[in-house]
Parts: sequence; structure tokens; C-alpha cells
Amino acid sequence: MRLLVISHAADRTGAPISALQLCRAWSAMGIDLRIVLRRDGPLAERYAAIAPTEIFRSEPHFSIQDLSGQSGRSSLLLAAKCLRNPDRPFCLADDEAAHVSALAGDLTAWKPDAIYANTSHCGDVLAALDLNVPVLTHVRELAPTLRALDRERQTVFLSASDAFLAVSEHARSDLLDVASTLGHALEPERVAVEPPAIEMPDLDTLDAQAPLLLGTLGLPPTARIVCGAGTVGPRKGVDVFDHAARQLLSRDDFPADIYFVWFGTGEWRDRLHTASGECQGRLIYAGERHDTLTLFRRSSLLACPSREDAYPRVQIEAGLVGTPSLGFDGVGGGSEFIRDYQAGHSLSALTAEALATGIAQFFDRRWTIPAGLSARVQAGRTSTASAERILRHIQTRLEM
Repeated sequence: MRLLVISHAADRTGAPISALQLCRAWSAMGIDLRIVLRRDGPLAERYAAIAPTEIFRSEPHFSIQDLSGQSGRSSLLLAAKCLRNPDRPFCLADDEAAHVSALAGDLTAWKPDAIYANTSHCGDVLAALDLNVPVLTHVRELAPTLRALDRERQTVFLSASDAFLAVSEHARSDLLDVASTLGHALEPERVAVEPPAIEMPDLDTLDAQAPLLLGTLGLPPTARIVCGAGTVGPRKGVDVFDHAARQLLSRDDFPADIYFVWFGTGEWRDRLHTASGECQGRLIYAGERHDTLTLFRRSSLLACPSREDAYPRVQIEAGLVGTPSLGFDGVGGGSEFIRDYQAGHSLSALTAEALATGIAQFFDRRWTIPAGLSARVQAGRTSTASAERILRHIQTRLEM
């Protein structure tokens, strides 16, 4: 099989990392791959190490000299919008349009059997390449994000895709609802559920790295850790994590060996990092790091307070290394993961008070999980298992 993989980005976030690990698994299976990244990023070299990789748009730009060409490809109105925002989807400067045309010609000559599009954000790439082969789009977004897409990208990704994967039942329901609202008849049987792919880490290596991590964070060897990870902003609920940690740390009866650590960067990081100085080193915002799995392995509990998350990749990563998670019902696929793998506990109220109560109950052993969490997650959620299932979905479409 010749499979073209399109990723909307190459940054170190969940969707590009999942696609990268799927590509690595497909390459190991002998699948002939080509990769198109909608934008450049720090993962681009890792993609290129797996298979030939092209960047759809390196540094978006658009000048008044590009108005005529863009108007001919779309409309004068869109061309004017491109002049104000060169990074807008479906905007291409003349040299970018020439690059995309050459790329489309090269891929047409390569003759892919199918396309795997890594998110709903790939519509402009699908439209520009126009390869006329079956497309499987992996939808990793919930309704608010799907509705926020520009209308043309909504139309293209819904109409160009022959079948869909959704990362959770919640995401599947949202996709069907949004498609109906937009006037697209999307049959439920065209949408299967496939959560994010995760490579199984070496647990012995993570254990060996733990003392260095503790030293870097300034934590004692006996520390029990409640961890979190993700963009430091409202969507991931970092304020809920912060308020819950402060509530617990202010209690005289809360154990002194429990610490709170969040890995990630974002709009709130500097403010929270500065304010955490009040907590005597027991609440840490460590910024972006590459040893997140070591943190998960060394932690007692992962707190996942996202307000909206189609399927938190961090919960799978934590589960693979044997760490349970605490999250909220009704916000995405996290509660599905906890239910399916007996991986932790879900809370009904998305509040700092509820999170603090859940954390305290965990350390009081008022809720526990069955032994063997890592083995349970490994049985169904590794990238190799996911890659095999996705190939079966693609093969089904090819045989129809």
C-alpha cells in the first residue's frame, strides 16, 4: 500500500505526535509512506527520518503582487483577506502556489492508494492537492473547534473524506452533530472511534531517569507527586489545578510529602509560576520539558482538569506507565479512557473544590484502581495496535 499522511502541524502537541508514532509503526510494517506537513515545526525532522516529507507552507506570506493569482484561484474577496492575514487557510502567494502545484504533480505521479488526514484542519491541503483517492480523516476535535473552522475548510474536510475516525465517542457524536448542522449527510457508519496512538516507553529507563528529574525540580526522593501536563491556559483547566493544589496545600492535615507539578508552557505560565512561590516549592510550573513520561512514571496521580479535550493523550501516557488519572465527566474522551481501562476516577463537577476532594480521597485510599493498569492500556492503546486498526479501516474503503 502507498499511503499519503497529511498532518496539520509538526509541533510537539498531541495530534502531530500521534501521527508521527503512527507513521513510525506503518513504516515498520512495510507500508510505502509519503508525508505532507501543513506547517513546519520541531517534529519535521523526525517525520523526515521515517519517510519522504514535504512542507505544504513553510513561512506563509502574501503581497499585493499575489492578488491577481489568488483572485483567479478563489475570489477577489479572499485575496483581500489573504493580504491582511497571509496565514489564512486557502491563501497562497504565487511562489507558494507554484510549490503546491509541483507537489501535487509529484504525488499524482507517485499514485498513492489512500490518504490519512490527521485532523479536521487539513481541508485546505486536501483541496490543493486534489489527488482523487480515498481519504480517511482522523477527527481529534470537539464541536467548538469544528464550528470555529472557516466554512470552506469545514466543507472540504467533510466532503472530501470517504470515512472518518473520531478519537472518542464524544468526538464522534460532536462530528455527526456538527455535520448535520452544516447540511452534510454523514452516515453514522462512516465514523469509527480510534483514540490517540502512544508508543510503549521503556519503564526501566524511566525509573532510572527519575532521580535526575527530582533533583532538577528540587523535590526530595520521598516526594509523592500529583502531576499535570499541557498548554498552560484555560482549555486545559490549569487554573482548576492551581486552585485545587492551593486549597490542599493550605490545609494543616494535608501530607507534607505531596507536591504538585505541571509540565507545559502557554499564556498563563509566567503568572502561575511567579505566584507559585507562595507555596514553598510544593507547587511547580516547570515549563516545556521532554521528560514528561518520566514525570508520569514517578507520579502518584495525574490530574487532568481539561474543560474541553476530545481525548487527553496524557491520560494514555500516564496509564501506560502505570499511573492513574483523575478527570471530569462530560468534557471529552477522558472519562471514556478511565471507564474502559479502569484507569482512575471521574468527577461530575468541574470545579477546583471537586478536584481537591478527589485528590484527597485518592491519598486517603477512598478510591483505588485494580492492579495491572500498564498492561491493560498496552493491550489496546499502543501505536502499533492503533496503526493496524487504521490500516484495516483504509483497506475496507479501498475494497468498497
